[in-house]
Amino acid sequence: MGRSTDAAMRAMAPEAGPGNLQELSIGERFTVRAFRRWVQGAIGNPGTHGRLLWQALTEGLGEDDAREALLALTDLIRTVQVYARRRFAYHQPCCSALTLDETAVLRLIGACQHRRLERARGHALWLVHADGVGDLLEASCTLAATLRRHRLIFRD
Repeated sequence: MGRSTDAAMRAMAPEAGPGNLQELSIGERFTVRAFRRWVQGAIGNPGTHGRLLWQALTEGLGEDDAREALLALTDLIRTVQVYARRRFAYHQPCCSALTLDETAVLRLIGACQHRRLERARGHALWLVHADGVGDLLEASCTLAATLRRHRLIFRD
């Protein structure tokens, strides 16, 4: 990795940020909960968490956009699984705290929503190796646009 990539990665590391879910926007809370449900379903009880995830997505986005959001969320998480720079830290769905990695995902999606693609790229580089950045940006921007259509706006 070159020096400019290292510098960009360090520059985009999320700051401590919000300490818990109550400090987030509605869209950010919605996304963290969906993210956690997806992961819990993949490693724990897929039936229960899958149903809860689908129910939340369809109630918040309608069936067509729920399907699009689920596909984008799946692509985002799978890209992180394959290309992560380190072990990704997340909390259980019921936890009110946030990890630095969860904060980075929120900032990545927020940068996509606000069309700050260089910032989004920096957040992506902080999360994944360069080979995964394109896929992570594509999934994040798709999810960001879907959420934006439903006024689930992230902070800039």
